[in-house]
Formats: sequence, structure tokens, C-alpha cells
Amino acid sequence: DDWAAMGCEGWGYKDLLPWFVKSETNHLGEDSSKYHEQAYKDPGPLPVNFPLPPGPLTWGFIQSAVATGIPQNMDYNGAQQAGVSL
Repeated sequence: DDWAAMGCEGWGYKDLLPWFVKSETNHLGEDSSKYHEQAYKDPGPLPVNFPLPPGPLTWGFIQSAVATGIPQNMDYNGAQQAGVSL
């Protein structure tokens, strides 16, 4: 939203979200709403998925970060980019 705030009309998060959703194919599972506030309806050319399979060291890293107060971010393409995720 910084670009929109600087006068770039149409470049805010809510303006661009439909274009991101249209460009992506969601492979995150049936309940994509927990990862993204707008469901992916139509397949796009860009696949979106978690790296598979995450190992125990990866989950330990995420749990350690959350334990120190860093929020877990399930979708870096959502409104917030800060946090720890796969």
C-alpha cells in the first residue's frame, strides 16, 4: 500500500490482489482460505505450493521462531509479508 499512498493510484494491495489471484494456481489444499483471504478460483500460469516435504529441522526452525515472538505467516502473498514460513 506504500505505492498507493505515494500517489500511484491502483497500486494498493486490494487493487492488485485480483491480478495475483488470477495469475496463480493454488496447490495449498482444499482450505486455501486459511492461507489467503481470497480463494483461488481459476488456474493461472504460476503454481503456488509449499516446498515438499518439509523435514523436522524446518518445522523446528518455524516453531523456534514463533516461540521467540515472530509471527507465523501462512501466506507471503497476503496482506502481511512479515513472519516466518516455509
